[in-house]
Amino acid sequence: MFIKKSFTYTLILLFFVICITACFSIKIPFLKKETKIEKNIFLKKYCLAIFENRSSFTKQKYLKTFYEKLALDINQNLKNAYLVSEESSDFTIIKNIPRNLSKGTVDNQALAQMGREMGLNSIITGEIIEIKTFSAKKGFIGFRKIRPGFSWKVKLSIYDCETGFKTFFEDVEQKSFVDDKQFYKQYLESNKSTKFQLLIQRSFEQMALTCASMLTKSLNKELWKSYIIRKTSDLFEIPCGSSSNIQVGNTFNVIEKLDNIVSEGQEYIIPGEIIGKVEVVEVFKDSCKAKKISGENIENSSCVIR
Repeated sequence: MFIKKSFTYTLILLFFVICITACFSIKIPFLKKETKIEKNIFLKKYCLAIFENRSSFTKQKYLKTFYEKLALDINQNLKNAYLVSEESSDFTIIKNIPRNLSKGTVDNQALAQMGREMGLNSIITGEIIEIKTFSAKKGFIGFRKIRPGFSWKVKLSIYDCETGFKTFFEDVEQKSFVDDKQFYKQYLESNKSTKFQLLIQRSFEQMALTCASMLTKSLNKELWKSYIIRKTSDLFEIPCGSSSNIQVGNTFNVIEKLDNIVSEGQEYIIPGEIIGKVEVVEVFKDSCKAKKISGENIENSSCVIR
C-alpha cells in the first residue's frame, strides 16, 4: 500500500516537473505578447483650455498655481502622451474658447477644429465653481484642536477633437483639513490675512492634484490619432511630427467623416469606415507630409489612425 502511494506521488511530481520545463522551453504566444515592447509608439498630444472661474478668487497668482500644478501632474501621469507647450513655457493654454453667443455654451465644433489644426487627441477644460475655507475642531475628545480646512467644486470636461463629443464629464467636490505639519506651523505663525491666503493657495494646489489624477485616467485610455489639415500638390499635411515620434515610412489609415448630427444645440461629427491609407515621406518637429497609398475622397479634417 505504501509503495503504491509513493509511486502515485512520484508520477504527480514528474508531471509537474515536465509542465514547468515545457513552459520555459516552449515559446508561448500569449506570454510573448505581454512582454513585447513596441518600437514605434506615437505620442498623443493634448492641450489645456482655460477654466471658467466662477469662484470669488480671481487673483492671477492663484490661477497660475492651479494651471502649473495641473499641467505638471498631468504630464507626469500621462502614458505615451504629452501636453503641447510653447517655447517660453512648459505648457500652452487655449485662452479664447469659442462659444455659442446665443446660449453662452462652448462651441464644441469650433473648439474641436482648433484641436485638429494642432494635431490634438483632445482638449481639457472645465469650470471652477467655488472655493471656501473653514476651521473646525479635530482629534480625540479632550485633545481636540482647531484645524484649518477648505472645500472646492469643479466641473471637468475632455473634448474629443475628431468628433466634438465630450469623452469625459465629471462634477468633482472635495472637503479637506490641512494636516501637513510644516504647513500648519506656518499657518499658526501667520496673521489672519496671511492665513487666509495660505489656505486658498493650498486649495488650488489640492484641486489641481485631484483633477489631474481623474483626467489622466481617462486620457490614458485613448488611442493615438491625428488629422489631415491641408493638401499641397500630391501630399497631405498632418500636424504631428518628430516630437510625436513620427518617422518617414509610417503609414496611417484615413477615416471617413460619415455625417454631422445636432443635439441640444451642439454639433457632432460621426466617424465612418477606413477609406484609404497614406505614408509619411517627410517629417518636421510638429508636422509631417504624407502621400496617398490608396483610397478616394480623402479631404481636409479627415482623421488618421494607426
